[in-house]
Amino acid sequence: MMDKQGYKELVLHPAPLNLCTLFLLPLVFKKEWMMKGSQKMNRAIFWVENTFYIPTMLLWELYLIPIVYTKIIIGIIHTRSFWVITCLLPVWVILGFFFLLYGVGQDMYYFIKTLSYNSNTEEDKSLNRQEEDFKEDKITILQELVDVLQAVRYLYLKKRKTHK
Repeated sequence: MMDKQGYKELVLHPAPLNLCTLFLLPLVFKKEWMMKGSQKMNRAIFWVENTFYIPTMLLWELYLIPIVYTKIIIGIIHTRSFWVITCLLPVWVILGFFFLLYGVGQDMYYFIKTLSYNSNTEEDKSLNRQEEDFKEDKITILQELVDVLQAVRYLYLKKRKTHK
């Protein structure tokens, strides 16, 4: 459902957040103002909500580091292989914590990048059009390939009938 006039922001948000829509009331009289105001309000509320999600995700992953670190040490010890215990255990004890911190950093980067993704930008629309064009070209090529293979099959069967 596309909101062509920008009025969905007035009714979209639940009780505490709908007080923020009071800022949109002066903009309801002009369609262009309402569209711009609605987009800005939507983005602002989105990031206000995510200011709680991002630190929560970071704290959760930092909380899991010692658990995962210990679980991997226990897993290495349970292998009961002399080589694994003597070689991998010291490496994990020394580098494991940093490896897990790197993983948390990577997770947070992709989490924020995913939240920041905005499919309304012209660049993204252009990329989507290019992807759709590529898919259509691929379908066309595959259809032509099927036609060629059917023609080759027809010629093969025709030639096979003449040699009998």
